[in-house]
Amino acid sequence: MIESTETPSAQTSPAADVAAALRDLVAEGTLTAPQAARVAARLAPPGAGTAAPPDAAPSPSRTGRLAEIAGYAGGALLLGAAALFLTSGWNDLSEGARVGVLAGLSVALLVAGGLVALTSGHAVRELGRQEDSARRRLVSVLWTFAAASAAGAAGLGVDGWELVAASVTGLAVAAATYALVPGVVGQLGTWAASIGLVTGLVGEIGDEPDMAAYALALLLLGTGWAVLGLNAVVGAREVALATGAGLALFAAQLPVFSGDQQWPAYVLTALVAVAGYAGYLWTRSWSVLAVGVLGTTLVVPEALHDWTDGSVSAAGSLLVAGLTLLAASAAGLRLRQEVG
Repeated sequence: MIESTETPSAQTSPAADVAAALRDLVAEGTLTAPQAARVAARLAPPGAGTAAPPDAAPSPSRTGRLAEIAGYAGGALLLGAAALFLTSGWNDLSEGARVGVLAGLSVALLVAGGLVALTSGHAVRELGRQEDSARRRLVSVLWTFAAASAAGAAGLGVDGWELVAASVTGLAVAAATYALVPGVVGQLGTWAASIGLVTGLVGEIGDEPDMAAYALALLLLGTGWAVLGLNAVVGAREVALATGAGLALFAAQLPVFSGDQQWPAYVLTALVAVAGYAGYLWTRSWSVLAVGVLGTTLVVPEALHDWTDGSVSAAGSLLVAGLTLLAASAAGLRLRQEVG
């Protein structure tokens, strides 16, 4: 009879599979290390004791904190020196020199971030897998500033479609560096560049587009951004949901400031509010629920004031807004209680 050569150490146990799955969820940003530790503790068999947190981030030392602060200070001094130089001599520089200065600053920040990442002793991509790392945060900040500088250089270097050129360049640098070393600041930089790109395209393509066109474009962007966060395409799920849902609500309110027909704002805001409540059932995200409550609070008094031609007094509008907020909050809390 042939004996099996597989050793027990080569076999994977269910506990090891769960630990590996939790590590992956922490790495992609779906769970934080403390949340993963609580899940591991709940899944531990009775009598097995408390499970160790999977890849829990070690508490930062005082030296690590000081190094991180020094890195931020160095980056700030570099940007401050560039800003001082540009403020004092910007008008004396030629167009090409201005582009060169901003491009050089972008390269310097990229190199600085790369050096910080390389000094970790691991591959650069491994740095993006560390949970709540000071080095990771610093690299994300430096590279996001580099993307902003590159965007400025691109915007100055063209004669037309300046916002589009700047946003495309900034988005390319921010997205590439974020893919290499994910971080919340990098995610926000990518999000801001995306807003600039969409806004620039609407302004250039449309023939004097009205506010409704900007509202629809940004509403789609906000919805898409929230979907990317929900599907872990971008990390920091809650940040992505909050920024995406917040952008959608802001976009829905844009037609209010047009001074023309404002009914599109009421329709869009109502849709965003309904989507906020429905999205909470799917995501269990407090930020999505908050957008639903805030959207409801905004749209009811706005629509009432408009449809009554302003006959409702300021006190009446405040009363309606307060009652709407209470009703929306009660609905949100009831929804929270029902879904757990």
